[in-house]
Amino acid sequence: MLAPHFAADVPPPGVPSQRSPAQSKLVTLGTREWGAMTARIQELDGCARLLSPLKTDNPTLLVMLEEVGGHAEIRHHPDRSPPWAYHGKDHISFLPAGTDAWMNARDVRYLRQVVITFGDHGLIGPDCRLMFADKRVWWLASLLANEVVSDAPLDATYGESLGAAILTSLSAPSDDACMRSGLTARQLKRVTDYVRGNAFAKIQLSDMARLAGLSQSHFSRAFKIATGVPPHRWLLNFRVAESKRLLLETSLSLVEISLALGFCEQSHFTRAFSTITGMPPAVWRKSLKQNPPISR
Repeated sequence: MLAPHFAADVPPPGVPSQRSPAQSKLVTLGTREWGAMTARIQELDGCARLLSPLKTDNPTLLVMLEEVGGHAEIRHHPDRSPPWAYHGKDHISFLPAGTDAWMNARDVRYLRQVVITFGDHGLIGPDCRLMFADKRVWWLASLLANEVVSDAPLDATYGESLGAAILTSLSAPSDDACMRSGLTARQLKRVTDYVRGNAFAKIQLSDMARLAGLSQSHFSRAFKIATGVPPHRWLLNFRVAESKRLLLETSLSLVEISLALGFCEQSHFTRAFSTITGMPPAVWRKSLKQNPPISR
């Protein structure tokens, strides 16, 4: 175990240090390791705007301990808040190994966070969770942070036990966390790539949920948060869009197209197509054949 490293002017836990208000970057106050787990305390003292890229080589948990004035967020994209982000002052984000993310802070007078990295990649599931709330995880992380800056830290087994408890809590997210979390970019790409690559196969909700590593109910909620529509509607939109290509570029009959795209019968295909486009597929095909779009 490495000895803890402390900044020379580390304040007591929960007390902002006396730094220049011009500070515009995160400063590390102290670091401590417990086996494969590392905890690092960071602070930001006075900042109108901070946009900092995050690249995680190991699974990483970021827990906001204090946030005074303004607001800080962890984002997948520098200019977009994560969907259904929790905006409390005690927000938490978990980034799997290899995740690219951003920390965005505006008009922050002071913030202090603990960044916990886990060396064993197999201990936690692959799902990325940004800006969520979990009172148990926050409390455990704050105890771990106190150990980092303590003048008389307890035995190493104490920190290791806190880390194990955090891992256990992360592996069993609450129902509320599940309701707030959308699909990660990686999960969404995996599902949509599968659908596009199997356009002529019969695709079930269970297939899509399995690719995302979620239950069907959790997947349905998360997919709607990520895309704005339920999975069956997104799949229907995709099939109708694919049917337009077949209607224009092939001489396949409506029956052949409907069966090829997984519709149980032509009438089902016709109803779906009419609902989305406003006209039956035969009429749509005829109108486009007579008035083809102008090539640019």
